[in-house]
Amino acid sequence: MSLRNRRVREKYCFLLILTSFFLVCVGMVFFLPDLRARTTNGVQDVYEKLPDLFLAPHLPAPPAATSIGVSNDIQGNANLPRPLSPPSSRYLDDRAKLMAKIREEEERNEGMKVLQKPLIVNQDSPSKSSPSSTASSSVSPNVGDGSRNLIAPPTDIGHHAPSVPHGNANSSVVVQGGADSDSLARTRRDFIKQAGRDIFLRDGQGRGLGGKSLSSELLDAQGNRVKIFGAQSADTNETVNEWRSTVVKMTKDAWDNYVKYAWGQNELKPISQRGHSSSIFGPSKIGATIVDAVDTLYIMGLNEEYQMGRDWIAENLDFDKARGEVSVFETNIRFVGGFLSMYSLTGDNMYKEKAYTLAKKLLPAFDTPTGIPYALINLSSGSSKNYGWAASGSSILSEFGTLHLEFTYLSDITGDPIFKEKVYKIREVLKDMHKPKGLYSNYVHPRMGKFTQNHVSMGALGDSFYEYLLKSYLQTGDSDAREMYDEAMKGFEENGLIRYSKSGMLYFAEMKYDRLESKMDHLACFVGGLLALGATTDPELQGGKVPLSESQRATRHLKMAEGVTNTCHESYIRTATRLGPESFRFNDAIEARAQRQNERYYILRPEVIEAYFYLWRITGDPKYREWGWDATQAIEKYCKAGPGGGYSGIRNVYSTEPQQDDVQQTFFFAETLKYLYLMFSSKDLIDFKYWVFNTEAHPLPVKATNPYYRPYQKPPSPSSPQQ
Repeated sequence: MSLRNRRVREKYCFLLILTSFFLVCVGMVFFLPDLRARTTNGVQDVYEKLPDLFLAPHLPAPPAATSIGVSNDIQGNANLPRPLSPPSSRYLDDRAKLMAKIREEEERNEGMKVLQKPLIVNQDSPSKSSPSSTASSSVSPNVGDGSRNLIAPPTDIGHHAPSVPHGNANSSVVVQGGADSDSLARTRRDFIKQAGRDIFLRDGQGRGLGGKSLSSELLDAQGNRVKIFGAQSADTNETVNEWRSTVVKMTKDAWDNYVKYAWGQNELKPISQRGHSSSIFGPSKIGATIVDAVDTLYIMGLNEEYQMGRDWIAENLDFDKARGEVSVFETNIRFVGGFLSMYSLTGDNMYKEKAYTLAKKLLPAFDTPTGIPYALINLSSGSSKNYGWAASGSSILSEFGTLHLEFTYLSDITGDPIFKEKVYKIREVLKDMHKPKGLYSNYVHPRMGKFTQNHVSMGALGDSFYEYLLKSYLQTGDSDAREMYDEAMKGFEENGLIRYSKSGMLYFAEMKYDRLESKMDHLACFVGGLLALGATTDPELQGGKVPLSESQRATRHLKMAEGVTNTCHESYIRTATRLGPESFRFNDAIEARAQRQNERYYILRPEVIEAYFYLWRITGDPKYREWGWDATQAIEKYCKAGPGGGYSGIRNVYSTEPQQDDVQQTFFFAETLKYLYLMFSSKDLIDFKYWVFNTEAHPLPVKATNPYYRPYQKPPSPSSPQQ
């Protein structure tokens, strides 16, 4: 072989070696876990890179409704598994009598598609006396529950809390309106309702939605009237009623500007006066703001606005036209949750149809060896995957752990057990997993069923998983969920994630690779309300038989709730705008303040206001209302979007002249404004005894107490012999 040929071959060999080495080095990057959190802001950086990740996705359309408003897929399909027979108990007898009344009413109004608005009843009218709760200590599981142990949760939430109690056992369910027996309070309430807004007077004949006659109010199991529409439930305090009126006016302004400049689109850019759609929506316009807002409009009594939104959903929302991938989590909490809430409030089968059709389109995401769903799904093709930034291709705890309320309720009202089966499988996998130090990591591999990165947080990526553990117990009496919640809170305490600053402020730290980071997200501030709700429903209280003061755990958790809510309040009042930053830190130099530039923004988030709302309901301390009003004024001053109206987030809460981000988030309607309105109303409006909020603040009914749960009733078979 010539010397020249040998040199050429040596060159090629050397080039081949270099190329192989380069490919190996580059390829390894794709298989390494996400370790950026060690040197960067971790979760915050992820959210900065994906600012639109958690905007409401677009979704596909349901089949046409049948003549009675429910598709054949839901009602009467012989191929659907049948629900288990209900228990033969006094509770069942009461419910049977209730359902008989409902069927009698439906027969009188044959052809009605919507359960109409009940008559307004003055709060002063005498209500039936209620005996002490006689709920059974156990409730038989419904469709898909298997052998799970279900117990009825307490219904006297807040009764044993210090200061003013939450309510009384004879209170009725209230979900809309809210004036007071005080004449001046009613006058103020009427002021915010412009002429023609009350749909009772829409056609001058006492007709409600759709022009149908109004149905009677339902009764709960104790025979108490369930006041759900136009109830007298504002506050006797004149000042608080003025605050409440301000919130309604803010809602009206935000809605009117969305209608004017972005109708049918996902969100409003109030400064640019046009619609807004992020990459998570693709090019589709699916009215995410409308879906997230309708229950708030309904509860506030903005009936013309509600009817406009309802009509758009019924006539224009077509999920089959949605393109691109959507978040399973966001689709569930905003769309499915919003539809289910409106179905329970109104009985409108259109909402049940939408929820059922959409939820079925999410099911392919659950096709994994563990049943833990992927984060993203293409609603047209059914293909699904996880986020590219998630560690080792993992699913996110706060996402797959925040499906339980909606999917359980959907199975119960449709008779299709598939949804309940999916979320109970997730719950069983998590319960059986090995949890180092008793903690849940934010990342779980959907194929292996193992934690993939040691990152624990009550804020982003973890938050609502813990919320749904407690609320599953409150919704259906799932004692396993309550046990998991109590164990999770114990893990936070024993591992030092619940800490005190040098000045004594309580906060929830994060853990990354066994290293604590003294940072708390705005998202984590919801935990004040969660702890208070958990304390007043602790099983140790035996449904109210044991005073809260005699339970060390309940007493400790309530004090923690008050402490962490005070800390979040401090994060607000230590800024120039009196609005809180996205994250705040604790160290030798600062306490409850953002340290980095990319932590200083406020995007109309609700979590701090949510905590104020729960603490007000449970303790009755008026300071929480005052804090809520302070935040209301700050939003009005700094987030009001110029002459065009609407509301926008701001980029720096520490500036007296902050730049606005020009986005009116959908959760501003669903959560922030709703919590403010309820905080300035009397406590029987969306009473905790009857309702539990999903993580998007859509109220869902409590199974054991609320007649608006509307469970599925199998239609009689035509071939069945008559008795």
